Amino acid sequence: MGSTDWMTASADWSNFKGLVLANWRKLTDSDLSGICGDRGRLAMRIQERYYLTGAETERQIRSFEARCDYFRAVSSR
Repeated sequence: MGSTDWMTASADWSNFKGLVLANWRKLTDSDLSGICGDRGRLAMRIQERYYLTGAETERQIRSFEARCDYFRAVSSR
């Protein structure tokens, strides 16, 4: 997804973080507070919590973006 979509997610983080948590349940409230809608921070936390490679983390985030209604709604504005 484009950076604009993540900027919008960041602005609406209090609502969006529930979607993130539903996908990556090992993330803690502290993790989510520190991420604040920043895609790079999200990737770092996913790698740390799930012991994934950078490539696998990126694959998971792209998959999340592709199926997330939030990003489709933002992209159609």
